[in-house]
Amino acid sequence: MGFAPWVGTHAWLHQFYAGCSVENLDRCEERIGRTLPAVWRTALGTLNGLQIFITGFNLLGVLPHGLNRRAIEDPQPMSIESFNTSRRPRGDAIATEDLVIGYTTETDVTRLLLRPDGTFVKVTRSGDRVIGSYPTLPAMISQEYDALLASYDHGGRKVPS
Repeated sequence: MGFAPWVGTHAWLHQFYAGCSVENLDRCEERIGRTLPAVWRTALGTLNGLQIFITGFNLLGVLPHGLNRRAIEDPQPMSIESFNTSRRPRGDAIATEDLVIGYTTETDVTRLLLRPDGTFVKVTRSGDRVIGSYPTLPAMISQEYDALLASYDHGGRKVPS
């Protein structure tokens, strides 16, 4: 949504990915060795990842057949599997039970987590501290989107700070 040619030949300002099938969700759980929380399974069944403001805010999704590579010609979400296995962040603020569900890149790279109690948190890239907490997924998306709005003009171009 919103072609962004100033970024690249295949760049979109916002990308929303169609919901994931139950079969792909089941395979994802097998590959990461854990059950996805019900709230996240439901979310992925409706919206299998998104990218807002190029890569300013990203929610991870399930790639078909567990692929970790994406092609420009076949847009796919960033992989929830890789962020919860080989690329899983570590740090004092990240518990073993936490599920990495996304990241932000606007001012500093952060990680977005879903806690076992159903809360969503944002932690520093190093994972050493929590820098944001949200009671629900819609609250997280809304607050992160609102924070990004100040950094972009009406055409979707980054505003100099």
